Amino acid sequence: MQPNKTKLALQIGAVVLGALCASNSYADTFTATVNTVADVGIAPRVGQPLDFGPNVLIDALGECTMLATNEAGAGTPGGTLMNYGRADNAAAADAAFGTIAGTGCVDSATDTTGGIWDLTGAPGVTVSLLISDVVQTPSSFTFVPAGCYVSYNGDDTTNSDSCVALAANAVVTARFAATGTDEDDTAGLGTDGAVAVAGQFSIAVGGVLTVGALDLDAATDYDLAFQIDVTY
Repeated sequence: MQPNKTKLALQIGAVVLGALCASNSYADTFTATVNTVADVGIAPRVGQPLDFGPNVLIDALGECTMLATNEAGAGTPGGTLMNYGRADNAAAADAAFGTIAGTGCVDSATDTTGGIWDLTGAPGVTVSLLISDVVQTPSSFTFVPAGCYVSYNGDDTTNSDSCVALAANAVVTARFAATGTDEDDTAGLGTDGAVAVAGQFSIAVGGVLTVGALDLDAATDYDLAFQIDVTY
């Protein structure tokens, strides 16, 4: 996914001076400086796919929620998985991260996984982040993503970084970690042992899965889709 980039245009006017039948012409070379930025990369974390498990119920109108929340709530992915440190936030993920609340769309809440995506770009640069629901194919169900994204504030002040709630269809401002500064302590390591990765921030994704007005087909694999947009 490529970010929008600013285009720089340089216009040079030509002036012709005439006197009687004689003419003079003038030409020169001009230079301009253009600053470039690293392209944005978005990659699913190996071992952390968004997975509602093998046994989604086919019954119409079933609904359930996969938990993936900010650090204040049950279901936070924690500092170790998300690469940030806080003294008041445990390094390990909360036990509820990636679990299912309610049994309206699954017959078992086991073997589910909360998703994590790593986003890469220019260290210290601020971007706009949007996570959106999309029409599923087939449109037999809907999925509204929700979760949290790591917010680095650009210094090593203890407890300054956090995993901030991320709701669908609402643009937020995010920031790629800066080199050597986004560690939440002066020793260069997060206070819970997590280490920021320069030029990266991560998002955790769960959300609400709802079966439509008709039953799903039995013994059928369905692809669940959503969209992530990142713009400089």
